Amino acid sequence: MNEKILALVNAQFGDSGFALTDLNQASNAMLRVGLLVAVERHEALEQSMTKTLAMVTGERDDLKQELQDFKQQVSDVVHHYVHVDGGPDDWEKLNSLIIPKPKPDPLFDVLWDLGMADDRAGVVFMANRIREALTAHGLEIRSVE
Repeated sequence: MNEKILALVNAQFGDSGFALTDLNQASNAMLRVGLLVAVERHEALEQSMTKTLAMVTGERDDLKQELQDFKQQVSDVVHHYVHVDGGPDDWEKLNSLIIPKPKPDPLFDVLWDLGMADDRAGVVFMANRIREALTAHGLEIRSVE
């Protein structure tokens, strides 16, 4: 560990020709400089990793949504073929491909319209958090017609 501390501190003095060979030579100011640089590097790395994770998570959520949209599209075509056009004799096999359409989520729509998040995953996350908080307080969302 001492070698790492010495390397960090010495890196800060660069071309000055000054180099520590022993931590006992270091002043508190020198050690603070080395520690500050280490903290700054750590924070920069942490920030970079957080951005990368957010990007990857967003891409994954986008792909999941794209797959769900495709499944729904296939389901809609099969539903039309089976139930509107009469379909083939073995319609029961095709019927298994039909997935129920998701019910519209008014809370999602409101949050989306308000611009509460930049992407669908963010709005879904917020809507779920709001529902959890309401439930925790014994409240629920009801439709008034």
